[in-house]
Amino acid sequence: MIKDNLSMGAAKPHPEGPGRPAKGGRDPMMSIRLPRELIDRVDEWAKLNDISRSEAVRRLIEHSLPQEARRLSGGAGK
Repeated sequence: MIKDNLSMGAAKPHPEGPGRPAKGGRDPMMSIRLPRELIDRVDEWAKLNDISRSEAVRRLIEHSLPQEARRLSGGAGK
């Protein structure tokens, strides 16, 4: 069955290049490298909160940035 689907022309090259084209209305994608241990911690946090890895990273960053801004401006730790 899989071979039949491929032979029907489902996998034609795109003139724009390889890969799926970006869809309008989506946020830009950002790639980062993280140590395996940190990925494991993020995945565990995501599992505990019943969310995806991507959502976990977004929430953790959104939570951390205001705290870091306060720390840098001298609002915390003085």
